[in-house]
Amino acid sequence: PATTTPPAPPKSEPAPGLPSSDELLAQAKAAGDDRTKLDAVVAKLDARIAAQPSATDHFLRAQLLDRLQRREDALAALDSALRLDPKHAGAHHLAGLVAADLGRMEVAFEHWSAAARATPPDGGAAYNAGQYLQDAGRHEEALAMWRIALAAKSDDFDAAKKIVQSLNALGQHEEAETAKQEVKRIFAASTGPGVKQQNEFVIDQLVVDGRKVMIKETIEPKDPALHQHWTAYVFAVDGKTPELTVQLESSQYGRDTGVPFINGMTRGSTHATWPGQYDKLPAYGTWRAAAIAKIATEV
Repeated sequence: PATTTPPAPPKSEPAPGLPSSDELLAQAKAAGDDRTKLDAVVAKLDARIAAQPSATDHFLRAQLLDRLQRREDALAALDSALRLDPKHAGAHHLAGLVAADLGRMEVAFEHWSAAARATPPDGGAAYNAGQYLQDAGRHEEALAMWRIALAAKSDDFDAAKKIVQSLNALGQHEEAETAKQEVKRIFAASTGPGVKQQNEFVIDQLVVDGRKVMIKETIEPKDPALHQHWTAYVFAVDGKTPELTVQLESSQYGRDTGVPFINGMTRGSTHATWPGQYDKLPAYGTWRAAAIAKIATEV
């Protein structure tokens, strides 16, 4: 799951004779990874909460308990925060992360969904909720979540890519082609190495005869003279070991001779072509169907 830092909680007034939330937050930051100092701040928060319970203090306490890897206690503190402020997006987001760490994915999803629908929406929580839904095969709902994530942060490269995946999973290939333009816009505008290093991106994920297949598209060919436009990576039955690739290839030679796109396949060090030559880029849905049929004969 994404680990976006939840938004800062609203300030609360100090309880009489006790440090304010801001003072305790400063102490927590200064403590770093010193468990003794963090425990001391938690103890002070316990005193504040006993005197004057607030969602702000429960949320800060949960953050510290999570840093101390006391995740059950952190989740309990977040539940307390949400009882006082059911719309606390930061508490919902963190509760999702903690619940996911504990393996409680359904609980995590409920919290991320709540944060995604907060005002303003939490884009990181929406992304996480979308991933849960995609993993469950609930592509239409996943699409809605990833659209929330992209609306919350217009340069969210990962959310833009996930929108393409969802549309292809739903068979909406023309809409996916339109969505790809947003991916390419973000790629072109970005100066971050984390984006620029991703010269290809996953546009589709499916299963063919029990084999996991991941299809990627090249954004900007490193070598225009010879490159793969679409590549379907086919994995062995363990779902992890690459077994072969089926790809749509393009070369300068092919372009010069009027056949800019051909179908290829690679298994280990062996490369071959298979029927399919195109004088222009085929529609993705058309090529996808041909690639699936080819994969079915090879696995």
